[in-house]
Amino acid sequence: MTNIENLLPKYYKNSKYMHGLLHPCDVEFDKLYDKLDRTLKNLSVDDADETGIHDFETDFLIPLSDDTLELRRSKIKTKFLHTATTTFENLQNIVRAYDNGASISEDNPNYRIKIQSCKPLLLQEILNSVSEIIPAHIATTIELDEQQPQEHKTAVVCICAVSKTYETVGFDNNVADDGIINCANFEKFAVIDGCSGEQIQMAKYRTFEEMQQIDYETAKNKTYAELLYKEE
Repeated sequence: MTNIENLLPKYYKNSKYMHGLLHPCDVEFDKLYDKLDRTLKNLSVDDADETGIHDFETDFLIPLSDDTLELRRSKIKTKFLHTATTTFENLQNIVRAYDNGASISEDNPNYRIKIQSCKPLLLQEILNSVSEIIPAHIATTIELDEQQPQEHKTAVVCICAVSKTYETVGFDNNVADDGIINCANFEKFAVIDGCSGEQIQMAKYRTFEEMQQIDYETAKNKTYAELLYKEE
């Protein structure tokens, strides 16, 4: 607590008049210091309270949700990282913003990155954040380690590159046909309480060689998404 009397000469300490005058000032200074302390803490994602987290969410256009404060804090941290170059190190930082104990390994010959998390309930949030930074030709999957007991299942995200020789890519049911290719959900599974959900259907697409054969008249009035998907 602030005590201005301690800064005054000793002969004022026993003065009831100075005490009555300075006590209200001490209370107001305490309120001021408390507000300054909260303002400074709200500049940091790690220390921000509910108000500070809400301000960060507003700045990053993160939709309001009923998630815990820690999960909301993790989402904000990943938004800061999204402005960086998509590298393996940046991917690690994004995943570990949700689960600091996550294991991440590369499988370059198979164009895959395996993300192993001990927090299955956060896996969908991890996948959503990873999907926002990876290039459009990269696909993602969620897998479960079936060798472990149900109560100790470890959730795993696998990210694998889609080669032009592949005949299928996965896509989200809510992909908007706005000319932007969204191929970020290859064999995607919804994970709830450690259980895998229904696999999203696959869609055929044209190879690079087939795209080269499309003439100008056919292509001029179509988006890239319309040209990429094969017509059945």
